[in-house]
Amino acid sequence: MYSMGAENYSVLIVQDDRELSRDWTEILECEGIGRVGRCRSVEEATWCLRECKPYAVLLDLNIYWKEDEPEEKRYLREFGGFEVARRAAVAGFDMSRIIVTSGYIEISAQLELKALGVQWFLQAPCTPEQLVYSVCTLLNRPETPEKPAALKFIKAAPYVLGLAKPGFL
Repeated sequence: MYSMGAENYSVLIVQDDRELSRDWTEILECEGIGRVGRCRSVEEATWCLRECKPYAVLLDLNIYWKEDEPEEKRYLREFGGFEVARRAAVAGFDMSRIIVTSGYIEISAQLELKALGVQWFLQAPCTPEQLVYSVCTLLNRPETPEKPAALKFIKAAPYVLGLAKPGFL
């Protein structure tokens, strides 16, 4: 688990890509979002939702079921993010506070997640502005009128953009 201990988080990032998770954490913390927790598997996410009581969750659909699960096995199972969403719904978590992230989310998957109460979807990769805007909207926090501070960070970490191009900034 990335973040140890049962601490309360403003945002919990459930993402098995360590670099992306780290970058998103730095961007959100740079924006003053508050404490950001990270985990990478269904088991960790289930524990963190119950014990750490995050206000908002960025949930990747394609995550590991177990931390030590080999990558080739993980794709043979149903997407782990669906299981996290199901467990959160059963536990009474406010599903409107989850932002589902994925490279592509089929309509049938969106409908299934909406039936669980999920209202927010963010296609990855996303820009720092999209990430900050989405989380600020969910937290009911006004976005800063000028460029987010995260843009200063992105020059050092173009990986987050996924499609960083010269002259983008």
